[in-house]
Amino acid sequence: MHCPFCRHGDSRVVDSRASDDGTSIRRRRQCPQCGRRFTKRAQQPDQAALSRPLELESPMHALVSATSVNADILGIGESVGTIRVGMQADMVAWQQDPLHDAKVFADPDMAVLVVKAGHVVKGEVR
Repeated sequence: MHCPFCRHGDSRVVDSRASDDGTSIRRRRQCPQCGRRFTKRAQQPDQAALSRPLELESPMHALVSATSVNADILGIGESVGTIRVGMQADMVAWQQDPLHDAKVFADPDMAVLVVKAGHVVKGEVR
């Protein structure tokens, strides 16, 4: 987040809280360059709207869209988005088969193993 005072390209969140009506988040940020603090507000995503694509797509289509399609759109499909030799090792293993129920993707508690950059960050490899 750019500092509105000195235009430095980075800042850190020092405090966050939801608005009284729960529709937005207020984040106090501080610029490491000039030290000044500023506030940014972000709208809370509508959970119903976030789950709509899962209801419209088949589970396999949702999986492919979330991985290789997005990697290609971002221009990083040569290194991420699929599981094969030479690719960066980010992967999630689920408690249930998300191809039978795409709502599994929306529940972080269903993820039993998360591997980020080749390192296990949740769960354990057996």
